[in-house]
Amino acid sequence: QIRNQEQNLAAQLRALAQLDANLEAGLVGVEQVDQLRQSVETSRATLLQAKTGLANQIETFKVNTLNIPSDTAMALDETFIKPFQFISPEMQALQNGIGDFLATYSFGAEEPLKEVDDPRQDSINDDPAALELVPPAVEKQPADPLLLPAPINQEGQGNVVGDTEKEVSIKKEQSVLQPPADSKEELKDTERLLAEADQSLIKASLEKLDLLRDQVELQAVDVLSDLQRVDADATYRISRMRPTEKETFTREMRLLNDDLERLLKQIETNEKEIEALGEALVPENLRETADAVVGLVSEIASAVDEMSLIQARARVEAIAIEPERIDPDIAFEISRANRLDWMNNRAALVDQWRLIQFNAMSLLAGLDLEIDGNLRTTGNNPARFRAPTGEMGGRLRFDAPLTRLIERNNFRQAILDYQQVRRQQIRYEDRIKLSIRQLLRQLELDERNLETQRRAVIIAIRRVDQTRLSLSQPAPPPPPPSADGSIPIVDIAAGQLAPTATLNLIYAFNDLRSSQDALTSIWVNYYATRASLAYQLGVMNLDEHGVWIDKPFTDCSRTSNEEMPLPPPVPQEWLDHLEEIDPPPPLPGDAEMKVHEAPGILPSIIARAMPLNSGESESESNNQTKNKDVLPASAETKEDQPWADLIPSFLK
Repeated sequence: QIRNQEQNLAAQLRALAQLDANLEAGLVGVEQVDQLRQSVETSRATLLQAKTGLANQIETFKVNTLNIPSDTAMALDETFIKPFQFISPEMQALQNGIGDFLATYSFGAEEPLKEVDDPRQDSINDDPAALELVPPAVEKQPADPLLLPAPINQEGQGNVVGDTEKEVSIKKEQSVLQPPADSKEELKDTERLLAEADQSLIKASLEKLDLLRDQVELQAVDVLSDLQRVDADATYRISRMRPTEKETFTREMRLLNDDLERLLKQIETNEKEIEALGEALVPENLRETADAVVGLVSEIASAVDEMSLIQARARVEAIAIEPERIDPDIAFEISRANRLDWMNNRAALVDQWRLIQFNAMSLLAGLDLEIDGNLRTTGNNPARFRAPTGEMGGRLRFDAPLTRLIERNNFRQAILDYQQVRRQQIRYEDRIKLSIRQLLRQLELDERNLETQRRAVIIAIRRVDQTRLSLSQPAPPPPPPSADGSIPIVDIAAGQLAPTATLNLIYAFNDLRSSQDALTSIWVNYYATRASLAYQLGVMNLDEHGVWIDKPFTDCSRTSNEEMPLPPPVPQEWLDHLEEIDPPPPLPGDAEMKVHEAPGILPSIIARAMPLNSGESESESNNQTKNKDVLPASAETKEDQPWADLIPSFLK
């Protein structure tokens, strides 16, 4: 988008220079020029804001995603969006160079066009090859005292470049009022020096113009290669077009090739004209040669503009995507075979199914048979074992399933958990299927929108071409006088461009930029959606640099539902078996329910001393006699203590 804004701003600046020339010629009003100037300033502000936003996004990506300092040097790789540079940087640099050359040459020693910040610097500095294609501006002549007066030819005309009729008349008056020179030889020498200076200036301009023409020829070769690429890749697109679209596409491509051939012939003709002007350049025809140079520069500039539109049209037609038709059911099978999270969810579901069987084993009836015995010896002989002294016993224990309440609850819980996990797995598969169908539908939508936006860009290019031609067309002449000799009433705007010419140009530029941005967004969104589909299918593979390896989906492995079925539901007989054990019957409505109140604070318990030895019994007896009347306030008799039975026997 920033590149599109830079190209849009550069095109508006070239159109502004042309409108300024039309303003001086009286072909356009100042209000129309101001409209374009305002659009230029708005575009410049928008471009600066876009560049600032991009810089902020890059630094945020460094800090939040890459975890590196924001001032770390990083360059963006624009190879992915290079096909959307509809006008190459070399072509754009050539257009700007021709515009600068024409403006400098046409104005001569006068004040050049209004200086503005050139937004092309960023794009040109990024591409050294484009910088080499920028032709140098025509150098102004040094301020030599001998060269300050304007050269006057034999017919009394003014400067070779940039003099109007008013200036010529003023210089004629100055030459008449000027006192005669002291010597006619000095005047002739001055005129000869000025003529030689103008001749050298025109000769240098012809050389630089020839250099520009060579660069135009190189760009024409690149445009021809773009058209050939479109012809080579148009087979698939033509196969998907309707009959009317096929005829239109074939006719338009043929017209583009014819226009490029015409421009190539024109460039060859311009080369011969430049050589002829250089050979015929003499001091007597400086004015005619200068006018011819201006005409050649304008003709070459028009050819370059037309060539840039052909290149943009060819590159727009070259943008294509290779849609891969895949059935939603096949995509679902690919996802089933390659998604690791799907495999983990199925493994968890199988584990839950096995847990049901594990808990069911605890509900089986148990029958234990225990047999024990011993054999003793007789007499004092430790090795004399005899059968009469032996004993043997047996025990049979049966554990019925009806008494296993905890195991039965665990079995029920396992069944409920399995049903819940199974429903979650079904919902998970449904969501994957929904996501896959939505992504496939979005891919088809992007494919159709790409063709729609392609036509929108083509229409916008045609509008820009038409509005540029409207600025170059001569205005209609004023009406001639009537037969009776009366002068007809002439509108003040007669002889000027249409009042909406500038607005049409601004709208065409804005529509071209917006359509270019929309086309780029759709193309990028298509590949982003394709990457999301690869992620949903579980076939997104990355290389060692972390870049997605785009492969056809049809080459991926698939697994059908028969090969990997969903675990079965819980058998109905298991659920019926759980209902065989009836719950406890409810209490009747008139049944009395006894509610036991919570006990209060338990009474204190007096612990009696344990019996002592004989030595200590007498002293202890005396102490008990002294303290026999001292009892705690909380002590009560056994009959008054409701929790007396809770006292341990060893404390009583």
